[in-house]
Amino acid sequence: MAPASMGLALSHHIGAINFIASVPRKTDMRALNDLERGIILAFAERMESKAANGLMEDLNLASVRETRSNEECIIFELRGYERPPYRGQHSYPVHADLMDGDGAQIDVILYADANNRLFELEFIRWEDGDLVGLRLETLSFY
Repeated sequence: MAPASMGLALSHHIGAINFIASVPRKTDMRALNDLERGIILAFAERMESKAANGLMEDLNLASVRETRSNEECIIFELRGYERPPYRGQHSYPVHADLMDGDGAQIDVILYADANNRLFELEFIRWEDGDLVGLRLETLSFY
């Protein structure tokens, strides 16, 4: 598989693997915003303690390395952690959704890398259109 630096991302959607080539991305390093931090905290609250503690430690080290397209895919960098060559990713064992500003349902998936370190936050909008304003107060878990 080509490395992420070549502009390729791997997304899992309902059991199918979709390759997204040349997805527009922004690479300005920045701090996590309140929405991103709030979602990760809420995920940690619903995980078993060892995994939650690891996620909280990663959250304290995290910056946003890049976003793809309309910020529906956010990739993190962890201060002091050298991410290994890409060997896949897996979702944390928590499932969530929230509403977009126009009422569309958005699936929220948080991913770890092969070493179980915070890697990516993905928002999947099943309706046509871009994300318009995710509403953290509507975040629910199932």
